[in-house]
Amino acid sequence: MNRILDYRTDFYSLGVTFYEILTGRFPFQATDALELVHRHMAKRPVPAHEVDPTVPTAFSDIVSKLMAKSAEERYLSASGLKADLERCLQMLEETGKIDDFEIGRQDISEKFRIVQGLYGREKEIKVLLGIYDQVSRGKTKIAMVSGYAGIGKTSLVKEIYKHVTTKKGHFISGKFDQLHRNVPYSALIQAFEELVRELLTERRGDLEHWKEKLLEVLGLNGRIIVDVISDVELIIGPQPPVVDLGPVESQNWFNLVFRNFIRIFCEKEHPMVIFLDDLQWVDAATLRLIDLLMTDEDMQYLLLIGAYRDNEVDFSHPLALALENLKGKGALITQLEVGPLGDQHVTRLIADTLSRDQESVKTLANLVVQKTTGNPFFVNQFLTTLYEEDLLTFETGARQWQWEMPKIKAQDITGNAVELLVKRLERLSPETQNLLRLAACIGNRFDLETLSLITEKSLAETFFGLLPASQEGIIIPFSGSEANDLLDHDGIEGGRRFKFLHDRLQQAAYALITEQERKKVHLKIGRLLFENAAGEAPEERLFDILNHLNPARDLITQPADRDALVQLNLSAGRKAKASAAYEMAFEYLEIGIDLLDPNSWRDQYELALELHNEATEVACLSGHFGQMELLVETVSQNAATAQDKVAVYQFRVLGYWAQNKLSKAIDAALDILQMLGMKFTTELTLAEIRRSVDQTQSAVGRKTTEELLELPQMKDPVNLAILRIIKDAVYCAYSTRFELFVQLLLAGINLILRHGNTSLAPFFYCFYGSVLCGVSGDIESGYKYGQLGVDLLKRLNVREIMGGTLFAFNVYIRHFKEHVKETVKPLAEGYQSGLETGDLSYAAYCALSHCVRMYMASANLVKVKQEMEIYADAIRSINQPLVVDVLQIFHQAISNMLNENEKPWVLIGEVYDERTQLPFHQEANNRFALHYFYFNKLILTCLFTQYDEAVESADMAEKYLDEVTGWRCLFFTSTIPSPVLVLTTLSRKTNGDITLRR
Repeated sequence: MNRILDYRTDFYSLGVTFYEILTGRFPFQATDALELVHRHMAKRPVPAHEVDPTVPTAFSDIVSKLMAKSAEERYLSASGLKADLERCLQMLEETGKIDDFEIGRQDISEKFRIVQGLYGREKEIKVLLGIYDQVSRGKTKIAMVSGYAGIGKTSLVKEIYKHVTTKKGHFISGKFDQLHRNVPYSALIQAFEELVRELLTERRGDLEHWKEKLLEVLGLNGRIIVDVISDVELIIGPQPPVVDLGPVESQNWFNLVFRNFIRIFCEKEHPMVIFLDDLQWVDAATLRLIDLLMTDEDMQYLLLIGAYRDNEVDFSHPLALALENLKGKGALITQLEVGPLGDQHVTRLIADTLSRDQESVKTLANLVVQKTTGNPFFVNQFLTTLYEEDLLTFETGARQWQWEMPKIKAQDITGNAVELLVKRLERLSPETQNLLRLAACIGNRFDLETLSLITEKSLAETFFGLLPASQEGIIIPFSGSEANDLLDHDGIEGGRRFKFLHDRLQQAAYALITEQERKKVHLKIGRLLFENAAGEAPEERLFDILNHLNPARDLITQPADRDALVQLNLSAGRKAKASAAYEMAFEYLEIGIDLLDPNSWRDQYELALELHNEATEVACLSGHFGQMELLVETVSQNAATAQDKVAVYQFRVLGYWAQNKLSKAIDAALDILQMLGMKFTTELTLAEIRRSVDQTQSAVGRKTTEELLELPQMKDPVNLAILRIIKDAVYCAYSTRFELFVQLLLAGINLILRHGNTSLAPFFYCFYGSVLCGVSGDIESGYKYGQLGVDLLKRLNVREIMGGTLFAFNVYIRHFKEHVKETVKPLAEGYQSGLETGDLSYAAYCALSHCVRMYMASANLVKVKQEMEIYADAIRSINQPLVVDVLQIFHQAISNMLNENEKPWVLIGEVYDERTQLPFHQEANNRFALHYFYFNKLILTCLFTQYDEAVESADMAEKYLDEVTGWRCLFFTSTIPSPVLVLTTLSRKTNGDITLRR
């Protein structure tokens, strides 16, 4: 059998033939093959009688029905078409012409086919179309569709597909799978793989346009996207590896790059709809990314639609928590609850399916609703069972469908959908059943190659074994071909990728295997996939392989096989970590640790250490701080050397930092530094601090700037780790323990002097320069080392610490030697660099300082206000509320200067209201915001001669001065050079004059 014909497809071909005969031309004309295919799929041809008025309208209508876009709108039967053609012939023979008549009256399908359409969902469709229209005008919206399995959620959402594509929008979809919960971003990857495949079919010129756009937005970060959506490389070409960042920066970086990638396709001309199905099985990494997308104020023209089974999502489910969190951030979520069909809807469906009037099917419809509770999927399965049991038959003589209610009731057919599905499956041949069982183990979607590999049969044998299931509608191809149009002249064409019609069908097939047998099947699948991938890149199918091997791991007894599985889980943990899917990474690494031999710390030391180091890191990043502590203790007890404990202690520092336990973070850093031979004094006087600075300056001063630039590269991994721990501890000590901050900074400088430069050296040189300026008052030396840090930054080209380095130099050093306006542009560069590398804290502080420096440099206030508006939105989008609060204070102060307010010295306006926000800052003891509130209040009260309030504001600004400097008030001039106030208070003289007092 070379070809299996679907009559509806042939009707379309027949319509094209008739059209050409009647009009002398094809229905569509195009020079480009893809454009021609698009027109046949999406456009309606001009009716034949409009092309040639001599063509009878009735015959033209027949041709149009044959060529209808939807298969359901075409003729249902050859007999129906034959009847209409005979009617035309009869009129022609009797009257010499063909008059108009209602075509299709005798078109009743003799083959049982349930009408593919939506019933009773008009309200929900209208809501979705309304949301999409808002998105088309530049909005970003999210809609959640909930309901029981089989209720029609997916069908409802896909009903708007034609509307979206007609308006040239993108509609992509992905589905989460209960057997693949450990694959990060699985549904999103499916959706964008679908989009990328569409792009790859475009003309060369259009594809080049997408290449340029992708490269422009992704820059050097293309590898991040290629690692999760490999086909992107076919558009933009091979991508260089990305730099190795710290764990927090890596997470930020991945999410921002992925967000920017998605934003590329959200255009005014082509709004984007992303449909994620079965969100009850969503992974945590996807939820974090959704949160980022939906709270990004720069995102436009995006509609995210999610569907989930509400009976499987309770209040504690990660999805429910994520949606509540989004609502708390102001996201407007449209919730559509899809309920069962009512009697009238089922009556219409049955009447349309059987080509009968509604009154004649009411009794049958009532029984169906009673059995299925109006669940559309169950309704379809129940009707199909009636047909298969010969309780619903087509009477050829009467040309109509018949049924006998007493017989149907006597059969007592169950309304349980799963039982019906199992019965349908059991009627298939043992060969087909076995194929479906194996396919169900692969997942909701599977490809013929993988199934063929598992069964060890040829593609053709596997295909023909599946064919009965395809004909029964249990599985359907999703490669664009019609369900039965799967073969070309040589073999398989469209049927290489399949999916189960519904999750319940997959579950029914999966249920045919016992628990123990499932493990054996998963083990076989995993081993075959692994063996097949050995000649390629195993990472490509790493998650697929482990989704089968891990559930069957208790069947793997050979030490070599268990060791191989440990290595696979280690690789998967790293791969998931690189994609910021930390929960999944932790699961893989935990499994790897559990699989280790009890004597692994003795016999497989490097592997055990590696696994525990990776697991400690992702435990920290995923918030499993309890497990992180246990892992640190395990390494601490089993590691052979102090150097081998460095990595886990570093993550302990970061873990405490993430929990805002800065004192514990510092103590953890000091513990590991002491193990490595570095001890720090917990308390120093100001004189001792200055002596330490002078001693270090004496050592550093022996080398010229050129000699420092030419220091060799630091190689020793322990020293590199020590320097990174010191850097992390410096962050924590900056605002809390000034004397320790200086000691740590000096220790880092001395380490660099002894062992060479590293990518962190620019950061240390710049902060060292700030200490010289602020503590020693040595402006010349401080500026020299700050400039050294910037020069070394350019030479090493290390973008990952560019934000912090540019911040330190331009905020704490540069203005002592150069005009403050020279710091404005570099701080904007620091913001951009921090954004690109995920160093969001320094990105935000650079943005704030950039705007404030423009203000202090006497830039045009209108321009400064515009900059502040732009950066406030940007900082808000990267979730840095502390910095946004301060920027809004400056923003409102400038607005007061520009506008005629009744009381311009009062910070009340569109972006800030001191009546509500000042108490909030006081309650939270936000000293950072409180200082800058009173600082701006002082400027305004001075400008508008409210001197009593100015005195109070000056005193309050000084009260919170320690928070904004972190330097015990030693060099506030280096934080923000103000022409009005630097450590001043105002006092009223008796004659009303104002005196500045330092």
